[in-house]
Amino acid sequence: MLRFRLVLIILLVMAGLSQLGRLYAQDAPDEPGAMEPRVFLPAIVGGGQMEGLPSHILVHLTYHSHEELEYFLAEFDVLEASCGASCVEAVVSPEQYQRLLTEGRLVTIDEAGTAQLTTDLALVQQASAADAQAIAAIPGYACYRTVEETYSTLSALAAANPQLAAWTDIGDSWEKVTPGGAAGYDVFALKLTNSAIPGPKPKFLLIAAIHAREYTTAELATRFAEDLIAKYNVDPDATWLLDYFEIHIIPQVNPDGRKKAEAGALWRKNTDNDDGCNNSSSWGVDLNRNSSFKWNTGGSSGVACNETYRGPSAASEPETQVVQNYASSILLDQRGPNDTDAAPATAQDVFITLHSYSQLVLYPWGWTTTPAPNSTQLQTLGRKFGYFNGYQVCNGPTCLYATSGTTDDYTYGQFGTASYTFELGTAFFQACSFFTSDIIPKNMPALYYAAKAARRPYQNPAGPDALNVSVSPATAAQGSQVTLSATLDDTRYNSNGWGAEPVQNIAAGRYTIDAPSWAGGAPIAMNASDGAFNASVENVSAVIDTSALAPGRHTIFVEGQDANGNWGVLSAVFLWVTSNGPTPTPTFTPTPTNTPTPTNTPAVGNTGFLSPSANAAQTSSAGDNNGFQTNPTNAYADGGGVAQDVNSGTNNNSSCTATSKDKHLFYNYNVNLPGGVTVTGIEVRLDAFVDAVGSNAPRMCVQLSWDGGVTWTAAKQTPTLTTSEATYVLGGAADAWGRSWTTANFANTSFRVRVINVASGTNATARDFSLDWIAVRVNYQ
Repeated sequence: MLRFRLVLIILLVMAGLSQLGRLYAQDAPDEPGAMEPRVFLPAIVGGGQMEGLPSHILVHLTYHSHEELEYFLAEFDVLEASCGASCVEAVVSPEQYQRLLTEGRLVTIDEAGTAQLTTDLALVQQASAADAQAIAAIPGYACYRTVEETYSTLSALAAANPQLAAWTDIGDSWEKVTPGGAAGYDVFALKLTNSAIPGPKPKFLLIAAIHAREYTTAELATRFAEDLIAKYNVDPDATWLLDYFEIHIIPQVNPDGRKKAEAGALWRKNTDNDDGCNNSSSWGVDLNRNSSFKWNTGGSSGVACNETYRGPSAASEPETQVVQNYASSILLDQRGPNDTDAAPATAQDVFITLHSYSQLVLYPWGWTTTPAPNSTQLQTLGRKFGYFNGYQVCNGPTCLYATSGTTDDYTYGQFGTASYTFELGTAFFQACSFFTSDIIPKNMPALYYAAKAARRPYQNPAGPDALNVSVSPATAAQGSQVTLSATLDDTRYNSNGWGAEPVQNIAAGRYTIDAPSWAGGAPIAMNASDGAFNASVENVSAVIDTSALAPGRHTIFVEGQDANGNWGVLSAVFLWVTSNGPTPTPTFTPTPTNTPTPTNTPAVGNTGFLSPSANAAQTSSAGDNNGFQTNPTNAYADGGGVAQDVNSGTNNNSSCTATSKDKHLFYNYNVNLPGGVTVTGIEVRLDAFVDAVGSNAPRMCVQLSWDGGVTWTAAKQTPTLTTSEATYVLGGAADAWGRSWTTANFANTSFRVRVINVASGTNATARDFSLDWIAVRVNYQ
């Protein structure tokens, strides 16, 4: 029945459009610039409806003056899309279309766009009417999560990763604060950062779904959050971003309006119904015309039923207040009060608001054609985004039209934050196939770059990118040498038609170990591989001596400088250093009786690597629930055989926390610490290998528990295992795994080490993991 109804609707649309195609065009007007309609509609039939026409028509409006453009912006649902010189796209009703023609406006119908829009709306509306809408998906658009599912996903993400994520209620929607109506929603923000590393830290603020009907935006923001968490301790760049920066995401700015759009309404605004509009299909405030900076200075409407209605006053809406209050609580105020005051070159923080559609990257100002005082730097970072997503990069009044009361003008105007609007894709109700094959792969790298640039958004984007950073070998014995390689590229910009970015030759490259250059890392120069820095793209290299590096994982940060002195954003790689043999357990040396030990100086040292004497497979939510099923006690000592997990796991999920992965607990380490010491770090040593590597990227993940296995730290993981036994040390002498430890936490009844075996790709469940020794060393002072 659903398919039949959908086909019927499409046939009606085609019939209406065919009727339009038979209409005749007027002759050219006698006077240049005179406005004449290009197409007549059929007569309005009884009841005020256009015969055979859909309720929403996509049209092209040509304007002849700034005043006419302002009229279109105030009165109609004008999209963030250009259809050529002096032309904008809009969605109108049949009645509005007749009004445009009656007024003598130059208007044409986009027949293909109208047909697609009608089909998209019908798909959701029919499924919703049949009670087919589920919490986890929008009917016909399974790739997009609803408000409830977005909240559920990100709440669970934070609960599972408390050291890296916090999910916070930051305010309420209009429905929630208004008595007598629907229940409404809380508005939430997700904060992503490694809370074990203190700040202050640069901020990247990302918001989505301020316009309800723009399906792609909230989902892209949600997937960006999921990607960052999944890659922590796996991908070096994701790891250092969360260690040194903060990423804040408001995924559903307008949840009340979004629920209407999820049911198939072409809803843009919030659901505020007390401003004088009595039409239930038209009321609400356009939240992206309601911000307090330059409110009501053009490009909006004062009529409550219009799509760009700006609200009765600046920041009148609770959703606007939520965003502005949150922004003011995290973004640095770095710009003076005058329109011509520039933020300093050293300003930090980045803001992006996700919209759809039109494939644009827009930067301030939106309210005036006068360039923003940081216009050159805003262009440069914007052209980096354009390189990744292929979108046109411009400011609104230049490539579209002026708007006021927008969120990106607010964050730039109020704080000097480098601020942007991304117009994603080609439709409001974008097909899932296009979302996954085009929008995600084009825009995810742009979001990562935005995060990387958050420390110096007005400086680093002018410098070269560090690409293909690698070390060879990736795992090296302590005392050996490794080769660090990278490509420095100063050419990665694209405005896609709106100007070219200056390009310079590379002048220098450098690296630091275990901290960026701006966080205490000591810079060491890299050499041009061809012997001279004389091109805009250069391969660089350096030799690293690992003698001074402790066993374990190290992060190597690489950055490049161009001939103008601009340093680009960082890229990183992990280097694993292994010990040359078992670390001896320190022996006790008694203090001579005639040399008193100061009582106010605690002991400094470590326990040496300790072995467990008990183990247990996790038997629920753990793959095939048998852990290291073969000889698990062999992991108690170095040498003498291995514990084996044969045919590990039940699918190819690559997450350390997946329930499809085999898990095994080791405990009774008999940790004895001197009285009064503070635990500074914990190291877990795994001597391990795998039967085959292939495309499976086999790794071992480790979590620690301090309460007998009830609660666990965030997981750390080895690099890809090899078929030869190697030593991997997770954690470090100054790495407390995200918490403060007490002596009681190491009691045999409390302390647990959980090993999770992970492989991905084809035949992942055929991998056999071998563990020779699982040892723990506790460092203290």
